[in-house]
Amino acid sequence: MKRTCIYNVIFFLLIISLGGCYPNDIHSTSTLLPPTIFPSSSPTLTTVPIPINQVAYGQWDVHYMHYDILWLANSDGSDRQVAFDWLGFTEDFSFMPYGSGMFVWTNEAPGGYSKRYIQANLVTNLPGPCVTCLIEGVTGYPPIPSPQGEKVAIKSRSGLYISNVDGTGAQLIIPEDERILYVSWPPSWSPDGQYISVDLLIEGSGLHIFSIRSDGIDLVNLTKAQNSNGDFASSQWSPVGNRIAYISGDYTVRTMSTNGTDIHIIAEIIPDTEVWSAGTYSAPQWSPDGSKLLFYSAVESGGRADIIVINADGTGWINLTNTPDAREWNPVWSPDGSQIAFLTNRDGNDEVYVMNADGSNPVNISQSPDTEEDYPRWRP
Repeated sequence: MKRTCIYNVIFFLLIISLGGCYPNDIHSTSTLLPPTIFPSSSPTLTTVPIPINQVAYGQWDVHYMHYDILWLANSDGSDRQVAFDWLGFTEDFSFMPYGSGMFVWTNEAPGGYSKRYIQANLVTNLPGPCVTCLIEGVTGYPPIPSPQGEKVAIKSRSGLYISNVDGTGAQLIIPEDERILYVSWPPSWSPDGQYISVDLLIEGSGLHIFSIRSDGIDLVNLTKAQNSNGDFASSQWSPVGNRIAYISGDYTVRTMSTNGTDIHIIAEIIPDTEVWSAGTYSAPQWSPDGSKLLFYSAVESGGRADIIVINADGTGWINLTNTPDAREWNPVWSPDGSQIAFLTNRDGNDEVYVMNADGSNPVNISQSPDTEEDYPRWRP
């Protein structure tokens, strides 16, 4: 199977065997290198909210492992269009604040830079400023904007950066070094934009979930006291702001308070071996009101993955797709919580579907029987 949602899972399955001990207590950036500061200026991005119910997704090139085309379509499948007619292939993408544009990877960034993320305006269909040109060693992972749209988190081979939304004022807040081996992606912003939860691979201890202030202060290991092979990943901050959802090494969906206490096991995941063997799985997705969690799981050992929704307290498990002869994965809520976009191979290839939040009225919005589609994302 082609690559699906790879962000913070590349190391998850590989490091299960590393468990058994916990990292040394890490409480502040006194254990880290001094922050690296680049020249700062005020962000130039100005946007207004665009209330539109659209889904973006990529047409996947299995051979070259990138998106040949970025598509936009309404949630009922109508008005399907190429997002940017000037953009060649792209490694990945994410939406800019308020949905007025995207961060897209391009081989021809402004200023002569190559292989960088730039802003791309969906209103004017024009390329904008280079967001990552001031940072060395930027990877193919897309920038993740804060809820307020003022900052973005950026992944480089050096670690985790925070910058203004136009790429200025970049600060390295978590460097990768001999102790922090890898910063997994993507991080998750707190609703107020003051904190980030991020999964870090710690030497000798496996993958753990940390929180850190967006200014680089107070790096805290939230899962150091938990015993689950030392592997915890896919942290997602609740939109309410009081809980963090994540997946543990024993294949359980859990939630905890934002200081790492009050741990609840919400559900057990049965891995779909076809999907999990590729090192991919779905982070638990909070509903916009924080009352439910969305993920995918097989319903029996050896089975194919279905889309599951469950109440945030662990009650009310519902299989929304229930397709024994097909698999569904990478579900994402619409901004208002009324619909869910997901990937499925029920038509013989990987297509993007949208269904109502109760599982009714599934619609194939990609309608591309001769190509493979990947990882839908809702326009904010």
